[in-house]
Amino acid sequence: MDHKKNYIWQLNIVRVVMAFLVLLYHIKWNLGVEFHSLTPIIYQSTVWMTVFFVLSGFIMYYIYNDQDIFEGKRLIRFWKKRFMSLFPLYMIVWAFMYILFTKEISFNDIYTLPVQLFMLQSFGIYNYFISTGLWFVSCIFFCYLLCPLVIGGVSSLQKKNKVFLLIVLVALQFSFPFVGINYGINIYTNVICRMVEFTFGALLSDYVIKSRLIEKESKSPICSILHLFCWGLLFSGIIILYNLFPQFDGYPYYFNGYSLIISSLLIIASIMDHSKIIMAISKTRVVSYLSDCTLEFWIASFFSIQAMHKVIILVLPQWHKNILIMVITIVLNILITIPLHSVKKYFYKRIDEISIVKTIAISALLLVSLFIVKGLVFKGYYLE
Repeated sequence: MDHKKNYIWQLNIVRVVMAFLVLLYHIKWNLGVEFHSLTPIIYQSTVWMTVFFVLSGFIMYYIYNDQDIFEGKRLIRFWKKRFMSLFPLYMIVWAFMYILFTKEISFNDIYTLPVQLFMLQSFGIYNYFISTGLWFVSCIFFCYLLCPLVIGGVSSLQKKNKVFLLIVLVALQFSFPFVGINYGINIYTNVICRMVEFTFGALLSDYVIKSRLIEKESKSPICSILHLFCWGLLFSGIIILYNLFPQFDGYPYYFNGYSLIISSLLIIASIMDHSKIIMAISKTRVVSYLSDCTLEFWIASFFSIQAMHKVIILVLPQWHKNILIMVITIVLNILITIPLHSVKKYFYKRIDEISIVKTIAISALLLVSLFIVKGLVFKGYYLE
């Protein structure tokens, strides 16, 4: 978040908790680790991802709402910053995963290259690639791409039109799961669904700014109780819905509407809580660092989960579903996150020196070379 404005420290906790919950979901889903009574909570990755996209829209609007983002070179610079925060990390992880985990070389790798380079996986074609998890990179990239329009649109709307837009977004979010299930559309990875959440976050940010909630640094215990209540509601609500609708079998898509409502309550409650303990936790080096690199943390999980899956199969089959796998995966993910964060900082510092066109062109050449080398030299070697 831009430190020129009042930094909302309390949101650090939300970002970090959501990042770890998404990782735990993949540890359960991909590695088979059992969480027993906590399984209904861990299984609801839809909720955690919704909070992230709402929070992303919230922060983007909070930073840029009072700037003319279309003025001069600001728009290009904005897009360059967002592109460079994603693309280099995406290419690094994708390349390593391709080298280690791709079974065979085919022409698919060549003629789908433009889709890979322009991060189009969230348009229903993500299953053709090395990691289906890369839909996330695609979705957040297009949210950033359309972010200036969202900011300009929301800030220019009258109050009644904002209320109408809010109602439309909530209605869409509640209807998406049923449309997706009935018509075979994967709304979890759908860029339109995530764009709805991102826009909702911008509207929420507009409300928070206009109501001056950020400036009201209340240390009242009521705010802390409300904050704690929202966290409790987040988790208990999932368990209640899980038991009320057993026919859903915990299917995460059905919780879309709930996740949108609870994310807004949690963000507002977090902002209002200025208690000493929350501020102290939020400002610790560990929480601040992890909050600053949640994006890298998610991208790292694509590799760490796949790597641990191979380790379980090849080296430690007896550890299948063992809770120690969770601990090792989390540590591995953090270790991968650290260099990825350094890469992002490197590109951020040179944002004015780097050309997007040249970056994509060089990446294309490197990937084609990678295809050729893997096919001819290593003859399709991979970790079975």
